[in-house]
Amino acid sequence: MRRLRALFEKAGVSNRRLSEAVGEVRIFQPQIPYRAMPERFRSKNPRFKNPTIFEESIERLLPAAFGKPHPSQYYVAHPLVEEVYPRATPASLKIITPRHKELCNEFIRWLDREGRWVVGREKGRVDVEFKDGSIFCRAELKVCYGMTPTFAIREALGQLLEYNYYGWRIPADRWLIVLDSAPTEHDREYVRRLSKRKNLPLQLWSRSGSNFVNTTS
Repeated sequence: MRRLRALFEKAGVSNRRLSEAVGEVRIFQPQIPYRAMPERFRSKNPRFKNPTIFEESIERLLPAAFGKPHPSQYYVAHPLVEEVYPRATPASLKIITPRHKELCNEFIRWLDREGRWVVGREKGRVDVEFKDGSIFCRAELKVCYGMTPTFAIREALGQLLEYNYYGWRIPADRWLIVLDSAPTEHDREYVRRLSKRKNLPLQLWSRSGSNFVNTTS
């Protein structure tokens, strides 16, 4: 601007005419639509030496230029699938289902040998309900086939919370997660921490031969 003003003053152009002239300055170079630019001029950090027309916002143009998915202008909410789905494939369920029944039968036989009174089996979707003296217990049994004990514990926790607090249900005095294989020390510590910090009557049991042991005691 200073050089332009100096040139105008040297030519004897007044300030008024200078203002008019500056206001009439126009760009005569052709403006290039971005999408019409040659591919070699498109880069992740483009520098535009010639005037360029952007038909859309630059945030939408640049990803499209590099072959990336074009961002959606509006978020479209798709409904979630509401059908109940298994955690395993149909082929795996053919193995898991009989193993779960076997685990349940073994656990009930063990309860009988230990003098516990079984008051419910597969009642209200709960695997086993029994009484240990005057203590009412709910047990969720899990087969670890196809997943680790940690995942089995995660699944059982959600079910036990539902079976003890949802709707008409009355919380049991003791909640048992019963696995068909031994949990890790991290699993045991996790359940202990939940029981202590969240004040949940939670225990983690596992099968050991023909017996069942409390791994969190």
